[in-house]
Amino acid sequence: MNTILDGRFQIIKKLGQGGFAATYLAKNLSSPEQSPCVIKHLKPRVQHPQVLQLFQTEARVLDLLSHGRIPNSTECFERNGEMFMVQDFVAGADLGKQYLRGRSWSGLEIKHFLLDMLEVLTHVHQHQIIHRDIKPENIIQRSEDDRYVLIDFGAVKELNADESSNADALVVGTAGYRSPEHLRGEPGFASDIYGLGITTIQLLTRTHPSRLPRVDDKLSWQDNSTVVPELASIIDRMICPQIADRYQSTQEVIAALQQLPDSAMTTAVDLPPAKTSFKAGWKPLLFGTLCTFSLLAVAGVYCNSQSTDSTPQGIGQQL
Repeated sequence: MNTILDGRFQIIKKLGQGGFAATYLAKNLSSPEQSPCVIKHLKPRVQHPQVLQLFQTEARVLDLLSHGRIPNSTECFERNGEMFMVQDFVAGADLGKQYLRGRSWSGLEIKHFLLDMLEVLTHVHQHQIIHRDIKPENIIQRSEDDRYVLIDFGAVKELNADESSNADALVVGTAGYRSPEHLRGEPGFASDIYGLGITTIQLLTRTHPSRLPRVDDKLSWQDNSTVVPELASIIDRMICPQIADRYQSTQEVIAALQQLPDSAMTTAVDLPPAKTSFKAGWKPLLFGTLCTFSLLAVAGVYCNSQSTDSTPQGIGQQL
């Protein structure tokens, strides 16, 4: 792509397409390093009056949150009646791509993933903000340090804001990750915990939530996973259909996870196959090999002597 926006941002490639906006990887030509950035373009055909409100709310929320694992919004601008937002670029792969590659997660990795994401969500919730679209595609594992970054605040809800600015009339979020109360138009902090729980199950089972069976309106997933029962119990409580039975805050989930020692997170199935270290075992191996050759040599001498002694006289002359 050779498109240049506002004379400053050169579009490199398309990153994604949502219901109301498209995102592009771009290069900031006005910066000395021509650093990469993300351009979010509000669809010009979208005429719903609350879509623009969501777009503006996302920019405001990103400025408010200012967290090391949430992208910043650097500016918004309008050109020819179309809205654009410039955000920090996060180098890495979103967890949706890892899921498609069939990456296998151990219980210990899941515990650390949850603690990492719950730390970010705690910061979000402390600002009275609900993300409302937690899913693998909105979590990036950052290349520089493997930490997890929460992206795409396009469905965000501010609890302390004027209700008319939250665009609740729109269907936001992603099917399969929305909690029952979210579907009723009554999302809360526990709704983000639900979405994170569903995301975790997808990573563990390598199965999209829409393809997992349900029992009493609850996902049945443990038969497709090898995590220890204690961790599975925490994840199950994160996705309870009834909000009253679910964790009410990220701090509650963190406290439960911290009760599980790392040593108890790895099951026999999670353990990698044992590897023989040549460096550690070369002496015994060499000694055994020499002994084997010595025995074979002795046996060979004995067999030859026996063969010579039993040969009848005169056969040598006849040959």
